[in-house]
Amino acid sequence: MLTKTQNTETAQYIADELIYDSKHPKFANKVFLLVEDVSDKRVFYKLFNNNLVEIRPITGCSKFDDIIIKLKAQHIKHFAIKDADFNRVFNINPTFDNLFYTDCHDIEMMCFYNEDSITEIFANYSKKYDNAFIISIFKDLELLSKFKCLNIYKTCHYCFKGYKVVDKDNVNNDLSNFTILEKTIKERSHHITDSVSLDEINSFFSNCRIPNLEFEITNGHDFMALFCCYFRKDKEIGIHDFCEKQHLRPTMGACFRMEHFVKTQLYKDISAWAASHSLGNIFA
Repeated sequence: MLTKTQNTETAQYIADELIYDSKHPKFANKVFLLVEDVSDKRVFYKLFNNNLVEIRPITGCSKFDDIIIKLKAQHIKHFAIKDADFNRVFNINPTFDNLFYTDCHDIEMMCFYNEDSITEIFANYSKKYDNAFIISIFKDLELLSKFKCLNIYKTCHYCFKGYKVVDKDNVNNDLSNFTILEKTIKERSHHITDSVSLDEINSFFSNCRIPNLEFEITNGHDFMALFCCYFRKDKEIGIHDFCEKQHLRPTMGACFRMEHFVKTQLYKDISAWAASHSLGNIFA
């Protein structure tokens, strides 16, 4: 029996809990799906057969490998979905056959990538889909996204946590000037081991041949913040005080349905894996 004194955020505790639950009759015929957080569960819940799949949020992706190793050792049926982040840019493949990356940078960008899904998101805010609107968001975020990518690639340890792309309901001016942006992030970082220059960014991405690069390098939370900022300022539809990230996220999830999911590489990869393990129809 698991005790309340254990740290509920450790990989060992989470694995022990899943192993314990797997022995209960309620989960006897189920396969566990590990996702990064509760908001991801809300997106995937309607896409999988809930009679066969039990979705469990893990709170972060850093524990996935350790948990998967422990579950595999106990022969617990499971698979995991995590944000791709910059892994495709760096040509890093999943470490296990039952670990799958989202299409695009993360689950948010995967939802926005589907044109039918994003068209419906626009409709929820009384606006016709506007590709130029989306392009402008990517353009504003381009420097920041590439900076974040090189920070990971070079293991520089710049700290972007808490940095806001929207400042007092306006696009942060730092985003358009790399010198200012780098200085701003550097001032809030305490363990930098290397630096990133604009020349390095330009050199790295001049050799990058990843399709739909903007969807691979742009963080979904940054994208949603600017999306909401632009919508609130759009004269065509008026001020939308309700267009905030916390409202956009569930709208985005509701607009991403099975007919959109089946077009993703994620769906194809999971489908092939499930068939090879005779798991039946795990999709909704």
